[in-house]
Amino acid sequence: MQFKKISDRVIRDFEEDMLVFPAHGDSERTVERRIWAHN
Repeated sequence: MQFKKISDRVIRDFEEDMLVFPAHGDSERTVERRIWAHN
């Protein structure tokens, strides 16, 4: 239940980020994904 709330908030924040930074965030976001994958 707690995890679901956190997931919903993260997804919502992610979608907002994509709206605010549609092009700029792409390259940085790829780097972030790689860092997360390694962790």
